[in-house]
Amino acid sequence: EMIYLVPGDFKSFRAYSFEGERKWNFLTFQVSSDLEHWEDIDFDVDIFTSSENNYGYSNAKIYRSTEDIDGARYVRIQFLYKVNLARFEVLYH
Repeated sequence: EMIYLVPGDFKSFRAYSFEGERKWNFLTFQVSSDLEHWEDIDFDVDIFTSSENNYGYSNAKIYRSTEDIDGARYVRIQFLYKVNLARFEVLYH
């Protein structure tokens, strides 16, 4: 689990990861204004697979939030399984 303090009002995010499976999403995202009450964020996932699968390559994924959440100051990322999180971008007001 990771929690980010957003230096303004949360607007959206993009998370870039490498995961071994493409069928399931292994990250979830929530926002909060007080670190006590968390609200799930809806997101879409783009998957970029390699045609080469002899070496067990991980699949690159980009998670994108699909809604604006006004008033949130914290973003929480929960790891449901082994994930290499390469980059996390937060857009805010």
